[in-house]
Amino acid sequence: MRYASRLRERGTQTPQRKLLEVLAKSALELRTGVTVATVKLHALPQLAEAAAELAGRTRLLFLMQSISSVTITVSSEYFDYIERRVGRENFIEIYPDQAVLVIVSPPAVVETNGFVAHITSILARNGININQIESVYTDTILVLSLDDALKAFQLLREAIEVAKRSLEEAQKKET
Repeated sequence: MRYASRLRERGTQTPQRKLLEVLAKSALELRTGVTVATVKLHALPQLAEAAAELAGRTRLLFLMQSISSVTITVSSEYFDYIERRVGRENFIEIYPDQAVLVIVSPPAVVETNGFVAHITSILARNGININQIESVYTDTILVLSLDDALKAFQLLREAIEVAKRSLEEAQKKET
């Protein structure tokens, strides 16, 4: 009986419970009209300058540097400007017609083990490829093809609803 009591007391502290709580308190945002491009590393100064000029004007702008290249994710209406400033010859790949799915979570997501793994496994099990992924504080940002974006949104919306129902059921059992 003491062990069962201790389990009930710790029940709200389990990693699975914490993951469900964060997921249940998350919201989704879907943005379409996105272009993702990979640029040669030596063009970073021109790219950074162009991105700085667009900061605050475009509804979406991510710039990520890796070891050998830089990726820019930008609202498609501004991509021509980026391309002119950087030079077409400096682009490695260009992916138009992308979408960004943002999972906006409570601050607890930062210390919740397995949150990104849970989200990505839901999408992988359903045949959805994630082209890019980034985490910025409470936002988990997934770049997907436009074709996969609506399906991903629906799957994650369902996962959030399941998390909410699971927590409600667990609370009923605890009382």
